[in-house]
Amino acid sequence: MAKYQTAITLLLDVLSINGAIVLALYIRFSVLTKLLELSPLPPNVEIRQFVVIHIVATVVWLLNFYFFELYNRKRFSAARALLGSFFGFWFLISLVFFSYRYAFSRLTGLLFWMFTTLFVVGWRALFSIYLKTESGRLIKQKSTVIAGSFDDAKKFYYDLKRFTDSGYHVVGFFIRDRTKKKKIDTIPILGGLDQMIDFLSQKKDVENVIFTPDAVPYTFILNLQSKCRNRTISYKIVPDKFSVFNSDVRINEIDDFPMIDIMLHPIHEWERPVKRFLDIVISLMALVLSSPVWIITATLVKCTSKGPIFYRQERIGLGGKPFILYKFRSMKVDAETDTGPVWAARDDDRYTRIGKFLRRSSIDELPQLWNILKNDMSLVGPRPERPFFVRQSKELQRQRLRVKPGLTGLAQVNGRYNLTIDEKIRYDLYYIRHQSLLLDMDILLKTVWITIWQKGAY
Repeated sequence: MAKYQTAITLLLDVLSINGAIVLALYIRFSVLTKLLELSPLPPNVEIRQFVVIHIVATVVWLLNFYFFELYNRKRFSAARALLGSFFGFWFLISLVFFSYRYAFSRLTGLLFWMFTTLFVVGWRALFSIYLKTESGRLIKQKSTVIAGSFDDAKKFYYDLKRFTDSGYHVVGFFIRDRTKKKKIDTIPILGGLDQMIDFLSQKKDVENVIFTPDAVPYTFILNLQSKCRNRTISYKIVPDKFSVFNSDVRINEIDDFPMIDIMLHPIHEWERPVKRFLDIVISLMALVLSSPVWIITATLVKCTSKGPIFYRQERIGLGGKPFILYKFRSMKVDAETDTGPVWAARDDDRYTRIGKFLRRSSIDELPQLWNILKNDMSLVGPRPERPFFVRQSKELQRQRLRVKPGLTGLAQVNGRYNLTIDEKIRYDLYYIRHQSLLLDMDILLKTVWITIWQKGAY
């Protein structure tokens, strides 16, 4: 199947684009014309005009998808398709604007964009789910064992599981420390590190051995390689959990001479204004669509507890600049008078009667759309911290302040309140190191899904 994936993807995209055009025209000039008494299809429209529209739209969309690497099987992503569809729509609208002969109504264009996005993103999302099943692997899965301490092996395994088609099929673990556990998830613990050589000698299909940080001395790996020298096994060592995520360097080579490239701004320059444009457009749309929720929430907050509707708190933004963050109040007034700044807990008695629901559903965060419009925050980025917590971890927090804080982030879609402080910082540093519009779109889509199902919330 992997052999034909590009051709299959291309074919499904062509069908999706052209199907969306047909459906948009049918709904506009057949369904809505009758229901809303809109103007009918002009009688002088020729068939060849529709043919041109189909051809131009198909070419524009496919070129856009090619630009966003959607035909690279390792870049297969519903988020990339969503971003590619967005830019494809605006590029097509720009072409139509300068060609009155092939112009169609704004409503038709909007329907076309909506259906194209639904189709191309929808089938990719469904196919991504299929890829996670054993029968749907497009990339050859290499049998892999993970060696190290129980906690490190478990953490790395769950990180690895997040990536569809990583190419690693974990068949077992070798644990350095003593444990009564027999499995991690559904994968068996095969024994201690001293049993690895016998196992690798017998299991001829194992192709990768991955060692977690500080799992074994380097001499152990050399000894293992020597005793298994007749096997073509790849040995990999996972860096320390902060060494990669906190790294701003990239290794390049000039001939055989290694050079270290300091990467202060990993995001492309052209992406910065686009990111801000999307922040403004999506925030304004969200404000309009959520306006009934604002009215209901404000009424409930005022009627169920004493105090203001909105909660104002100082947070630290880009470059260490403080700003005022807004939330719907979910806790009692002066909740931290006795305790000082503390993290919220699952069974926190400081919540108001509806505060826990507001927190779990993330409705309390809606006023931060105003922070985004003010340019204090972005839709995606590390969550802004209070000055007290920034001062507690100066070096790591300083790294987080290199980008604008966000309404949601990588930590929020990978555990939310279930993560430790170190894990949250780890995800934030990873985002800073790999930030891009495509990663932002992926995080936004996952945020919507997690918010609906309230995963990791309290």
